[in-house]
Amino acid sequence: MRNMLSSPEFTQTIQNVSVPGKEAKVMGEYLPELTYMSTEEFESLGRKSWKKLP
Repeated sequence: MRNMLSSPEFTQTIQNVSVPGKEAKVMGEYLPELTYMSTEEFESLGRKSWKKLP
């Protein structure tokens, strides 16, 4: 995950997570969602694969 300095008004940053496990509460809809899969599964999604992920 890439961390950049954000605007002071933007409070949903990873830097504001002071306790592990509170990421979803602090970051809300800005918390990235990860999906693990094999190379074959990923390649089978084709172009614009992000549109096909849950």
